[in-house]
Amino acid sequence: MSAKRPDRTTMAGMIWNANHVLTTALDPKTNGVPHKLFKQELKGILLISTIEAGFIFSSNVGSGILMARREGSWSAPCAVGLAG
Repeated sequence: MSAKRPDRTTMAGMIWNANHVLTTALDPKTNGVPHKLFKQELKGILLISTIEAGFIFSSNVGSGILMARREGSWSAPCAVGLAG
């Protein structure tokens, strides 16, 4: 992957962010997510970036990447959006 980060609102940017997060999470030096979870129990992964704003009323919006685990591989990344 390119070292230069694409715009995070594009599909390329969402994939870049997902790759960066997973690379960091799977690094043996990183504490946090148990590595056993990725190897055995995980059915899928959803990585979302959200923005929330409000004063009297609040709202949020986000986008991210969803991947499902298949036998021996992962599905292609799928773009996901949310609003509330």
